[in-house]
Amino acid sequence: MEEIHKLRAQIINIIRLYFPEADVSFSAKLVPPSKNQVSPVQRLNVELKIMIATQIKILKQLVTAAFIDQVAARKDLVESNHSSGAQHNNSRCVPYRAIGISEDVFLHPSSVLSNRPPPDYIVFQEVVETTRVFIKGMFAAASFHQIVLILFSITKG
Repeated sequence: MEEIHKLRAQIINIIRLYFPEADVSFSAKLVPPSKNQVSPVQRLNVELKIMIATQIKILKQLVTAAFIDQVAARKDLVESNHSSGAQHNNSRCVPYRAIGISEDVFLHPSSVLSNRPPPDYIVFQEVVETTRVFIKGMFAAASFHQIVLILFSITKG
């Protein structure tokens, strides 16, 4: 610990030598940082999380735009007489409505999303008919507003 204090004193003396106008003081006892101060590492982590979230949002918009005819919406969002999907712990047995399919569709039991709360919108790749109509190869799609913007840009362009 004594070596650290000596090193700090040397650094402060160098700063005073080259920058005499700088107000630099040496204190043997530093006050610990407050909880409000954010370290550069924490700031970088926050910036990275924001960048990753933005990239995921853009990727969802791109895939939704590419597969706009393979988007399924949770049935309770489409029809007002259905119960809310927020009450479900997982996506099993939660009905969805897909474009061009007259029956309700359900997430396939082998899907990664089947053990999670049901997303509002899903982009799917495959339809499988067994006892029910299942959709496979999917991920949670962009939000409703983004889907509307995509549809509007496709019809306008």
